[in-house]
Amino acid sequence: MPTHYDRRSVLNMGAALAAGTALGLPRSARAQGRVILNSVVAQEPGMLACGIVQIDGAQTISGGKILQSLIRYDEENRLEGELAESWSVSPDGLVYTFNLRRGVLWHDGQPFTADDVVFSFDQILRQTHARTRSAIQKVASFAAPDPHTVVMTLEAPFLPFLTAINSVNGPILPRHLYEGTDFLQNPANNAPVGTGPFRFSEWRRGEFVHLVRFDGYWNPGEPKVDEIYFQIIPDSSQRAIAVETGRIDVCTRITITSTDQNRLVAAGHAKLADARSFDGLSAASQLFFNFRVKPFDDVRVRRAMTHALDRELIIDVALLGQARVQHGPIASSTLYHDADALVRYEHDPDRARALLAEAGIAPGALSFELLVASAGSDRARMMEIIAQQYREVGIDARVQFVDIPTLLKRGGDWDFEVVFTTVGQFQHPTIGLARNFLTSRINNTWGNNIGGYSNPRVDELWAQADAALSDAEAQGFYSEIQRLITEDVPCVFLMELQDYLVVRPNIEDIYQGPLSAYYSWAELRKL
Repeated sequence: MPTHYDRRSVLNMGAALAAGTALGLPRSARAQGRVILNSVVAQEPGMLACGIVQIDGAQTISGGKILQSLIRYDEENRLEGELAESWSVSPDGLVYTFNLRRGVLWHDGQPFTADDVVFSFDQILRQTHARTRSAIQKVASFAAPDPHTVVMTLEAPFLPFLTAINSVNGPILPRHLYEGTDFLQNPANNAPVGTGPFRFSEWRRGEFVHLVRFDGYWNPGEPKVDEIYFQIIPDSSQRAIAVETGRIDVCTRITITSTDQNRLVAAGHAKLADARSFDGLSAASQLFFNFRVKPFDDVRVRRAMTHALDRELIIDVALLGQARVQHGPIASSTLYHDADALVRYEHDPDRARALLAEAGIAPGALSFELLVASAGSDRARMMEIIAQQYREVGIDARVQFVDIPTLLKRGGDWDFEVVFTTVGQFQHPTIGLARNFLTSRINNTWGNNIGGYSNPRVDELWAQADAALSDAEAQGFYSEIQRLITEDVPCVFLMELQDYLVVRPNIEDIYQGPLSAYYSWAELRKL
């Protein structure tokens, strides 16, 4: 019999740790005088080159130590140089000139030049990067007038351009390894060569990804640790034990349960990085409908499926309150969020039943597969509650857990009815969200508009927002976008995740700005 959760049961839930013994992780903190950092990922990465695939958090977290971008955000959410020392923008907002760092080397010893930047944006990322493509399509020309200068000239002003190419949105890959190859099949995807503080050493499938200090790194004195192991531990209770025993030094909250996080911090086994760490990600979870499958082409059904869910209860039980209910497409921590523009669908089972009846669906007649990537007990508990709440209004949600490669393939092939996703907004709605809602992004690629939602007015408003010359002008367009999307309900907006870096007490100086899990960790120290 399925477990029934109510608010009284939430208050009575304990923080018991699942039984088990700590994994025998073989990597000691120090070996022959070398400082070794152990981190953890929940699943085997799909590949390691984060410029080629972006959906896999494990790949982005490890790849962000290897590959770098022109610019990134600092701890105060201000743009700063990474591979670019400085940059300028013409008064008309069309010409962006980047002055590159000198003396930067790829991990194989080849010099990093402007040709690598132009090739990465104009050839690789244009093809492979769903988020960055929206910015690249606005570029009329790329130029490298000398080895240390890149000029990008836009066809028209594009307000979010710098946000679109920063940090994880614009990783630079080596031209000398990718030119003339099939980018998706290049061997460097699984043994990446970058300019970052750590270079790839080994990927032992099912066990770990091993990175080592790059002695030729452009910033003297960094990195502060000699090696990083990203241990692959699928079981969340074992990940928590590994943190407790000191075998894991750094993890994201998403890799351990809310219960374990609270217990570890209370016991002094771990501490949390600043809550700003994930403001730049603004990760939010949804249930996306496949509009090609009946009855999900009927807005009454989609509205009913939103009314059926008590999202506050789901957050209280599955995440111990560590999330916020999401009522619309733009997260509350993302630019242009407008709470007053949203059409809201509060928990109302009677309204859900009435909408289903209006759509001609009898109680028990709607049954569908809910496709979910396996990712620990928090998510399993979440899906159990969602399925229970759907049963209460006469809907049968058959939860199907799959691995990441299966999710990517089935999503890209449109082989699903409803799919659970978590989408990062990356500081701007055009960067993280447009790909999910624009008609032009309907294609067979996971991370794009796989559901097939299309509203010409939303398309038009988004183009106007992109061309705006100020945030104030753009706000009006985005407010109307939020109203229309919440009217159409292309997905059930579930929750905005509040994520942190969970670190052992002896970890210091970890970067605590936006997207910190994905940055280089070059400054991190292990005492």
